[in-house]
Amino acid sequence: MDDEGTIHPQVTEWLAANPERSQPFEELDPELLELARGDFTIGTPRPIAKVSDEVADGVPVRIYRNDDTPTGLVVYFHGGGWVIGSLGIMDNVARALTLGSGAVVVSVGYRLAPEHPYPAGLDDCETVTRWAHANAARFGV
Repeated sequence: MDDEGTIHPQVTEWLAANPERSQPFEELDPELLELARGDFTIGTPRPIAKVSDEVADGVPVRIYRNDDTPTGLVVYFHGGGWVIGSLGIMDNVARALTLGSGAVVVSVGYRLAPEHPYPAGLDDCETVTRWAHANAARFGV
C-alpha cells in the first residue's frame, strides 16, 4: 500500500476548516464525559426480535438476536478510544449489525478510562470474546 500513513485530502481539508475540532481535548469536562458515556439510544431503535442485557464473566453485555437461524456470532466493541461510548449510545449500530448480518451480536460494555486505565477495557473485551466462544452453542452457532 503506497499511501499508508497518508491522510486523505478531504480529511485534511476538513481539519483545516475546523481547527477547533482537530485537536484532542486538553481536559474532559465532567458533564461532557457523562453525556459521552450515557445510557441512551441515539435515534429511533430499529426493531430486533430479542434484546437482552446480561453479564458475561463480570462484564455487562447487550445481546441482539433475530428470529431466524443466526449466520454467526459477532462480539462488538464500540469505539471511543477506551474513554467514551456505551451500550446505549451504540445500540443502533449493534442493531444494524444484527439486521445486516443475520448474526447474534454481543455488544460489550467494557470499563472506561481514566477510572479504569488501559488495558482494563481491552481485558473486558477479551473476557467477553472468550465467553462468547465458550457459549456459542447457546446462540445456535
